[in-house]
Amino acid sequence: MNYERFKALCENAFGTLVAHFDFRRTIARKESAGVYKYDLINDTTAVRVVYEQREWRFFVQLCRLVRHEICPGPGEMRPDSVLHCYSLDDLLALRKPRYEFEPQETSGDQSASPDVMIHRYASDLATYGADILNGDFRVFVDLDRIVKNRARLAAHLKWGERAKEFGWD
Repeated sequence: MNYERFKALCENAFGTLVAHFDFRRTIARKESAGVYKYDLINDTTAVRVVYEQREWRFFVQLCRLVRHEICPGPGEMRPDSVLHCYSLDDLLALRKPRYEFEPQETSGDQSASPDVMIHRYASDLATYGADILNGDFRVFVDLDRIVKNRARLAAHLKWGERAKEFGWD
């Protein structure tokens, strides 16, 4: 998928956020070779859609704005890391009945086409993330627990017993 198609897909699929949740579009951009980003921002919240061409992977982040800006990630995750962005997939795993992360590969399966995937993300976001889109971030406590538990497991796999040096139990 090229950059122009990515931008058009995002504008079409996430356009309802502009009207219903007072979002404004920011400029879609090529972040690096084969990585495209599309951001929507209102007074409290950002929705960032990312497409990684090499991995053929979409993901959507929901971010609490700090001083009207998206904060960068913490880098190497620690138990005391302050997170402001979470994956829509984690939110859906928490709230959507029978949700499972779906592989994002095309093998002739129309249900995995970029159009279908982007529209599904947009629809699920409006259905299961309206509170966040309206500036209510209470669910971030639960998402933080999910993300940090995954990071703790990854740290133990990566460093073994040395993970304790980085604060992981």
